[in-house]
Amino acid sequence: MRQRRNSLLAAACLAPSAILLAGVVFYPILQTIYSSLCTVNLKGQPEAFGTLQNFRDLWDNEVFRGDIIPQTLLWTVVVVLVTLLISMFVALALNEHLPGRRILRSIVLLPWATSVVITAAIFTWLLHPTQGPINAMLQTWGIMDVPPAWLARPGLSRRRCCLRGFRPSPTNCMRRR
Repeated sequence: MRQRRNSLLAAACLAPSAILLAGVVFYPILQTIYSSLCTVNLKGQPEAFGTLQNFRDLWDNEVFRGDIIPQTLLWTVVVVLVTLLISMFVALALNEHLPGRRILRSIVLLPWATSVVITAAIFTWLLHPTQGPINAMLQTWGIMDVPPAWLARPGLSRRRCCLRGFRPSPTNCMRRR
């Protein structure tokens, strides 16, 4: 009897979270899958269900096949591999008995705890072509005469995004000693 009551209490406590998760995560995913299998009117509302024409049109698009798929694969492979290597190195180093290890752990966790929106705004400012401190340093040191627009050119922007994606994630590998 007590076990059943505990199970009901647990279900009652978890129900609001499950409903929120279903509404915020699963409903949009299912709605997107449904919409991808429909023809859509100009207002973005699904009309006829059961067509794969959207996927055929996408695959026939040269930009999709020539630019988007290679960029996505490059991003996925490079960022995942480099992040894994950096994270493992940092996690192993921070598990050693080093002086100031707690401070170093806090510094490593700071970017992980910072909001992605705030981090994006900071990097946009840092890489600004005329007002960003990175270009100012490069010009002051005589490395560059004309500051590049880091985020305006696809090649440079892609490299910056990959570098931004390399944030180490050692929190999954660190254990407390």
